[in-house]
Amino acid sequence: MRKPPGPKNRYPLEILFKVQRDPLSFFEQNSALYPDYFSWTAGPQRVWALTRPDLTQKILTGHPTHFEKGRALQRSRVLLGNGLLTAEGEEHLQHRRALQPAFRKDRIPRYAEVMMEETSSLLHLWQGSDGVEVDLHQEMMDLALAIVARTLLGQSLSPALRNDIGVALERALGGFRISILPFFDLLRKLPLKVVRDFESSRDQLHNIVRKLVQQADPQSPDSILSLLPDATHQQKLDHALTLLLAGHETTANAMTFAVYLLGRHPSALAQVENEIDCVLQGRTPTSGDYPELKFLRNVLEETLRLFPPAWMVGRKNLVPLEIDGYQVKPGSILLAPQWLMHRDSRYFPSPHSFRPERWEAQTPEKGAYFPFGGGTRVCIGEGFARMEAVLILAALLQKYRPTLPCPDELEVYAGITLRPKDGLRVKLTPRTLPKRSPRYNSNSPGEDLKYGAHTGCPIGAGRLSGS
Repeated sequence: MRKPPGPKNRYPLEILFKVQRDPLSFFEQNSALYPDYFSWTAGPQRVWALTRPDLTQKILTGHPTHFEKGRALQRSRVLLGNGLLTAEGEEHLQHRRALQPAFRKDRIPRYAEVMMEETSSLLHLWQGSDGVEVDLHQEMMDLALAIVARTLLGQSLSPALRNDIGVALERALGGFRISILPFFDLLRKLPLKVVRDFESSRDQLHNIVRKLVQQADPQSPDSILSLLPDATHQQKLDHALTLLLAGHETTANAMTFAVYLLGRHPSALAQVENEIDCVLQGRTPTSGDYPELKFLRNVLEETLRLFPPAWMVGRKNLVPLEIDGYQVKPGSILLAPQWLMHRDSRYFPSPHSFRPERWEAQTPEKGAYFPFGGGTRVCIGEGFARMEAVLILAALLQKYRPTLPCPDELEVYAGITLRPKDGLRVKLTPRTLPKRSPRYNSNSPGEDLKYGAHTGCPIGAGRLSGS
């Protein structure tokens, strides 16, 4: 049997430790050598990284009896329980059907109201004559958590409780990588600090969310859990844990990356401000404004392309497969890295350049762009998340102009999500809204900004390509 292309272990588990230490560099280096796919062994399993659209589309849309979640999401049950994100087969279908009513169109306007109420509260705290400097990532995490708590549980959380949840979740996510090691079950039996810290943070998070679920008003019209009258307490807890993570961590990351890109891109920022002023005319955004904020929506898509919060999708095949004549045994791990696909010049011209206008004309090939996954497991809250990010960014950029005290560097961390490693310091200066309606041209070209490797740093400090 022919061996597939890919790196080789010089000693047992060498590649596994490389992936643990710096996964983005590992995938980038090997993708440059093996552009369509590459494979390696990790303990008893063979792992495949697929970077060709027909192959990624195959695992994204494959029949549920042919594929199941990969090791990372299977192991995430340790943190998230058995909710929509981790369930398989018929159980996953039942979870999805139960939660589907929460994302009907008739509920969207109320969700938008909650988003803007919480956003307005945050903007009020920032009021000051000369502006304020904040860790925007932390602020967006706290805001998104407040929103998901109200839409999920129908409850407003105190700042102290939101902080407790955020700290516990931060610590648990920080230690998540260790949980996907093949020998994690053995490590859990050893007195290792990293394992104990992970489990302690997980237990703290579970205890907090369990109390919130118990306190949730089953009749609240704002509560997603109110749509699950037949669910057991454990099922509600699993759904709450899943939606808390998926409903705030990824959206907060996307909004932070968007502000970072706009802060590095003054022409695009000016275009966004122009559009916001024209569409909103000084009022608070509503769900009805979402379709009209076209350039801002393009900014979000370009952000999700360059910095996808869900940076890799994993599956395990349950049946034999063939890839260009290579045999893939059942039980292999198949990875579709958005981080690579979204930055591939074969599918996106000038892939490292920030070009929101590309979304006016380009429809990516299926399997080349999938920030929310695909197939039957596409993110159920995709529409919610897109609207939330756009409306919050519109409200924020309507009131404040962001500048980056240190604009040339943004190191990212690839764990269960892709996030800024050390947050993002941003100075927010109050804007003076125009007295008259501005003229807006949604087709005016933006600037290009090239980014290198996984640091998110421009190639050539302060140099804008195409300018």
